[in-house]
Amino acid sequence: NNPDLSYMTIPGYEQSAFNGAMQFHNVAEQKYWSLQFTSMQQSGKDKIDMSRYYAVIDSGTSIIVGP
Repeated sequence: NNPDLSYMTIPGYEQSAFNGAMQFHNVAEQKYWSLQFTSMQQSGKDKIDMSRYYAVIDSGTSIIVGP
């Protein structure tokens, strides 16, 4: 809703727009540009093996969906 402050960088990325290091992952399934999931862990809880599942990175979605 604010076109004066919105922008898109294609191709590439705006390094000043994020903190930390860029991470790269192989695409496991092109259907949704899925990545191979390895595990999940909530703070203070045991790690859960998720290696049978794919993860989808979608910056426009604000929900987590799982089996």
